[in-house]
Amino acid sequence: MKNTILLVDDEANVLSALQRALFEEPYEVLTATSGEDGLKQLISHRVKVIISDERMPGMDGSEFLSAVREKYPETVRIMLTGHASLESAMKAVNSGEIYRFFTKPWQELDLKMAVTSAIEKFDLNL
Repeated sequence: MKNTILLVDDEANVLSALQRALFEEPYEVLTATSGEDGLKQLISHRVKVIISDERMPGMDGSEFLSAVREKYPETVRIMLTGHASLESAMKAVNSGEIYRFFTKPWQELDLKMAVTSAIEKFDLNL
């Protein structure tokens, strides 16, 4: 199985930055600009790791990752937000069983290490 990652953010510049950060890594990287679009991607692609923004129009990241947890519980979920608050972090962790939580701007090395660790977690749980 490929090491497929789904990046979900409503801001094109954030998606581009994430793609650049992961460019040299051995991953197939998919993108979505909303939670709804992310769920559509999951119908046709088996994804090991999702990195999702918290604040998006329509379905927010916590709702999206909670839906992912219900339909694809093996997928490892990472939250990314520019508006970190204890309340949003608790909501994300509790409803979506988040593996890691990053704030914008993120540290590239930390993000890469988290994705590597998340893929290992996925593979061990098969």
